[in-house]
Amino acid sequence: MHKKMPFGLVDHVQLAPSTMGQIAAIRIHMDPCDESSGALRVVPYGRLNSHQIREMSASGETICAANSGDVLIMSPLIIHASSPAISPRHRRVLHMEYSEVNLPAGLQWHESF
Repeated sequence: MHKKMPFGLVDHVQLAPSTMGQIAAIRIHMDPCDESSGALRVVPYGRLNSHQIREMSASGETICAANSGDVLIMSPLIIHASSPAISPRHRRVLHMEYSEVNLPAGLQWHESF
């Protein structure tokens, strides 16, 4: 039975890379977003452990500045994060993930259509 969770509280699991590689994350920016408002940062590498992530992040990341209405489509396997905003502007983003993959071991997507 599917149980609705309160806003902001959704159980998560770490899926296998083969499943994660079949998911598209889509971010629609409602407000302009730059480095001062906590724009998404990405490091162009595959799945790494936490030590490797710190090393790779220190070697160079890309700031994904966006204007209102911009859409960013990415794999959730890309190393990504947002810094805390240092400006008082909004940073509203609609973040959705899509996949046609059936989950293993009785797992279910939070929402499906």
